[in-house]
Amino acid sequence: MESLGRKEAKLLSQQGLESLQETFKNMGLTVEPNGARYGEGNKVDLKFSVVLPSMNNTIVNTDLIAAGIDLSIGDTFFDNKDEYRIVGYNHRARKYPVQIMRLSDSSRRKAPVEFVKMWAAHPKNFKKIGV
Repeated sequence: MESLGRKEAKLLSQQGLESLQETFKNMGLTVEPNGARYGEGNKVDLKFSVVLPSMNNTIVNTDLIAAGIDLSIGDTFFDNKDEYRIVGYNHRARKYPVQIMRLSDSSRRKAPVEFVKMWAAHPKNFKKIGV
């Protein structure tokens, strides 16, 4: 490599994430990327978080219940055209605390509590019995 730019930072981040995930998988931990910074052509800063999944889901589910959302991490719901999965909750974010992922393209988004409550209660999202 001659320099470290955006393309190289992305490649290093992906390879580092794969290596760390393989290392921590045996311990029951997950690794999530938290971004990469590059500058001056000779330095890349990579950030990763190591998460204990079972404990994280318990905390987030408690936050969702406190916000009045009757769904848990991993539950899906539909809006008019797309299907979303709840992936997290940031209690420090006042306006958009619910972290969701659109399943059609795996893009992560932030949503207000009222958006999730409205679409979770929509008749389109009720499971049909016997079907």
